[in-house]
Amino acid sequence: MLTRRSKHPLPASPGLSVRRVLPVKPDQRGRGGRALDAAWHARSLRATRRIVEAARPDVIATWGTYGISPAALSNLYGCGVPSIAFVQDYTLIEHLTQRQPDAGGGAVRRRYAGALRALAPLAWPPPPPGRWVFPSGAVREEYLRALGPLEARVIHNGIAVPSQPPPLPERGPRLRVGALGRLVPEKGWLTLVSAAESLAREDPTTAPIVEIHGPAVDAGFVGALVDASARANAAGALVEVGDPLPHEAIAPFMERMDCVAIPSEWAEPFAVVMLEALAAGRPIVGTSCGGAADLLEDGNTALLHEPGDASGCARALRRLAREPRLADRISAAGLERLRAECSIDLTAPAIDDALREAAGG
Repeated sequence: MLTRRSKHPLPASPGLSVRRVLPVKPDQRGRGGRALDAAWHARSLRATRRIVEAARPDVIATWGTYGISPAALSNLYGCGVPSIAFVQDYTLIEHLTQRQPDAGGGAVRRRYAGALRALAPLAWPPPPPGRWVFPSGAVREEYLRALGPLEARVIHNGIAVPSQPPPLPERGPRLRVGALGRLVPEKGWLTLVSAAESLAREDPTTAPIVEIHGPAVDAGFVGALVDASARANAAGALVEVGDPLPHEAIAPFMERMDCVAIPSEWAEPFAVVMLEALAAGRPIVGTSCGGAADLLEDGNTALLHEPGDASGCARALRRLAREPRLADRISAAGLERLRAECSIDLTAPAIDDALREAAGG
């Protein structure tokens, strides 16, 4: 398996021999990383050639390929060894088509696509992987629309599902709303803050407490979010925008919350925070954009609103605050859906099977 460094590595059973190569990875999120340039591209090509020649693998699996050189991917998929791509985002569409995603595709995806197009003469035409595994039905459909028929299956990202989640905290007069993710427009944070402001103007004494934590990858947007939060706080809400949380702090953070907001406004592939919230037994208020539709059902496993609909978000938060039994029912149903679809006990064997099938075994 060849992958970039990730906090969510591909799980595999002890019977599978796994090797990794980590090509030089630029940072297209604007944190001072290397540029996508020809020298980096050539180094990545040499690195992948060396690892394939040394490992003599039965199958090449790629996972988490955002930021990996298109030269490395082209070499891997075209070296004559059976290959399978475990897709976590949409960037392989840009790699294979050199198309620019539309405005709804997200800022990071658009920047990466532009960088790939600059390297097209060095990597074109790229061969595709032999087989595909997608994290959600939405991602699979997007790839089918872009690339045509594919040898593909869906395996949801897996998570350890507890037999019993932490109990919901004792309810106070204000609903505590947690939110995690990059501070970018497509995450829908302005919609959430606007909903909090609306509820505060109705009744400041019961206005929600909202904590949003994530990396500040768009300075202009962060400024707008801070301004919107100040307006909501002036109306009586309590909105805090903070730094990203370390992984070990996520579970304690969610335990303090009455619900988790995921107001995404783009076709998010399959949000890890959604799995973490469901595993923590926290009801979700948000949208069913992208892969979320595989797990989130309005009134059953979540309370949903339309993307960008601050009034709908406010209605969902108000309903959750007024109906404690609804929160209990939604969190229980969400946990059971998670257990049936995303338990690591199901997904890890499915990944093993996909690897063996790709290798012809």
